[in-house]
Amino acid sequence: MNLIPEIEASHEEIKALRRTIHAYPELRYEEVGTASSTAPLCLSFSRPKRAERAPRR
Repeated sequence: MNLIPEIEASHEEIKALRRTIHAYPELRYEEVGTASSTAPLCLSFSRPKRAERAPRR
């Protein structure tokens, strides 16, 4: 597969997070633990935004 290198390098961390989420399920609209666990990992994958945008048609 052709994955973003940062994500591919974090495979084990992502797998551990998935297992934690499934081990401790939360009720709908009350995903406090899930959000606090996933947010830092997701933010670590954020890519810099491009300075230019495609022109509108």
